[in-house]
Amino acid sequence: IGAVVMLIMLPFSASMLPFPASFSILIILVLGFLAGFTNPAQEWINFLNVIASGAGAIAFEYAAATVNFSSAQPLVFIFFVINQTLAVVFFLALYYSVKTLRGIWLDKTK
Repeated sequence: IGAVVMLIMLPFSASMLPFPASFSILIILVLGFLAGFTNPAQEWINFLNVIASGAGAIAFEYAAATVNFSSAQPLVFIFFVINQTLAVVFFLALYYSVKTLRGIWLDKTK
C-alpha cells in the first residue's frame, strides 16, 4: 500500500523531495519486489520486510515532522499529509511484519 501511495503521489510531491525523483522510483520498485516475495513461511523476506517498514516509518515521519509550514508553496500541506499517511502505513506494516516474524520464530521453537 505504501508503494502504491508513493507511486500515485510522486508527481505531486517530486519538487519538494530532498533527493531526485529517480531515487523514489527505485524505492517504489524495491518495495514492490519485497511485497511480491512476501511469504509467511520464509524468514529472510519477512526480516527484510521488518527492515523496510521500519525504515519507511522513520523516514516518512521525519519528513512529516520537519515540514516547514511557513513556506509560501501551496503544496506544503499536501506534502505533510502524504508523509504522515505514509508514516502510518509503514508503521502498520512494521507491526504486522514483526508479528509474522515472531510467529515464524515461535513456530521454530515448538
